[in-house]
Amino acid sequence: MRFRCKVCHQELGFEMRAGANQVLMADILDGKFCGMCHNNQIAWGPERCDLCHSALKGTPPGIVGGAQTSGPGRW
Repeated sequence: MRFRCKVCHQELGFEMRAGANQVLMADILDGKFCGMCHNNQIAWGPERCDLCHSALKGTPPGIVGGAQTSGPGRW
């Protein structure tokens, strides 16, 4: 089982538009927003933002292959 977009964008309340959510790194480290799952237990930790978010517009995210986590699936 893999997480789909709706897990964050519907179930956790993120708006589906870049820049629409006021997300601060301090909040993520405090277990809010992305930090609800990206805590090195459910999914990789907050220090690996690059796995989903690329720094340059138009470049693909860095997700390649899979990585086993203690969460509900394999990425």
